[in-house]
Amino acid sequence: MLCCLKVCKCTECTSGEQQSVRESIYGQWVDVLVDDQFPCLRDGSLAFCKAKRKQLWVPLIEKALAKLHGSYGALTSGTTQEGLAILTGFSCESYDFETLEMSEALSEEHDLLWARLLSSVEPGLLMGCSCGRRSMTEEEFSRVGLVRNHAYSILDVKFVQGERLIRLRNTWGKFSWTGNWCEYSECWNLVPENERNKLMTKGAADGLFWISFTDWLKYFNAVYICFVREGWHETRVRGVFPNGHSEKLTVSRLAIFDRSEVDLSLHQQSSRGHKTRDIVDLLLLVFDDRWRLVAHNNRKLRNHVTCSTILEPGYYTVYCLSFTQWQVKKPIEYTLACHSHHAIYMEDIDLPVENIAMALIQFALKKGVPAMCDSLGSMYTYTLNKGWSGQLTLAVNNNPVNFLHIKSDLTQSVNLVSTRGVCTIDVIPPRHRQIINISTQLETTASYSLRCKQSFLSSHIPQPGRWGASSTHTPNITPLTKSIHSPIPSHYF
Repeated sequence: MLCCLKVCKCTECTSGEQQSVRESIYGQWVDVLVDDQFPCLRDGSLAFCKAKRKQLWVPLIEKALAKLHGSYGALTSGTTQEGLAILTGFSCESYDFETLEMSEALSEEHDLLWARLLSSVEPGLLMGCSCGRRSMTEEEFSRVGLVRNHAYSILDVKFVQGERLIRLRNTWGKFSWTGNWCEYSECWNLVPENERNKLMTKGAADGLFWISFTDWLKYFNAVYICFVREGWHETRVRGVFPNGHSEKLTVSRLAIFDRSEVDLSLHQQSSRGHKTRDIVDLLLLVFDDRWRLVAHNNRKLRNHVTCSTILEPGYYTVYCLSFTQWQVKKPIEYTLACHSHHAIYMEDIDLPVENIAMALIQFALKKGVPAMCDSLGSMYTYTLNKGWSGQLTLAVNNNPVNFLHIKSDLTQSVNLVSTRGVCTIDVIPPRHRQIINISTQLETTASYSLRCKQSFLSSHIPQPGRWGASSTHTPNITPLTKSIHSPIPSHYF
């Protein structure tokens, strides 16, 4: 009810009256004026969204969105995450099950996901999930009462008689799960009647049902959590992503006065209604005044990403970064939204563009996978590719005398774009660090393949030569790439 009152400002609708509908678009609140004229079919019924009991708030919201995006046709498809972010303005996070299944520690990932669901139900966060698996047919879903490529809301999460259960609702209000733990399942015979009544096991006719966590993972492909918090403070700032043409770096400075939970979300304009607009990668990095990484998100090519943390009193710097179009001059705008339990102060400040490389180096040192490059243990690479939508490679030369020669080859990779090139050769001076390359998934509709071959050499000679290179950096580090790829002395950190 709180969200509905926020979205639709008018409580009454008379013929010909304009309604003000408030929606969060690209991270910014927008008030849209719409009338009560809706597209209809020949029989007089609404052509698009409709609600029970002739309620108009659903078609009003839909019409406002169609007005913002240019047409009703532009609203085709979408995710629960996108819808929740538009309606509430709060940050949302998603978990893709097929991505989780690529993990070597799958059981641990599932345990963490279950814990996340439990911790989200307790404070009453909004949750939804998407039904569908690429490897399964529509018939396999209909056989068990599920609708493929369809959204379901999550109402509850419980541990019952040793079984992890999730209560779902089909958003159509009909068609329910018919497998284990459905309304008529014999599994409920193991549960005392008073406990069954508390769990409200009835409701299949209205699309309500319980399903085991195991079956949920089998038939569903993603879960979305929206951090709606009543009484929280909200701050939003707009900015432009830095790129190779930037002469300065604008970051957001946070002043935290009391220990506080903080949800940060980074938004960009979506391609909805704009076929020529590309979605870029989004990365949030949060550092304290000692250059310590305190929070970050998994870099993704999405309309928005989320980063949640608890911050102690002090000052923090938030970096909003993107690398897909690093050498493109056209500016790409973003909105940074901050929701916090206690009041905070946020402002934009300007820093030297070289701080981008320093931030990425600190991030890679904290989260990257190290690999030794020499027998003395003074030269390393740190690689980031898990949750990165591509790869970042950092080279660290702690040797006081020798130079680190490194060759990196990405020519066998597919659907990736690089900030420098697919094949690089670099000579890193003693006691220096350098971001070698940042590669990013290019097309979001296709999967990518990452194959990286690296060769190393420790030498007291700075000239490359070994791999046919004519300079210490191939490709050369140009004004467009120096802000992230220039070697930086170790004593800067």
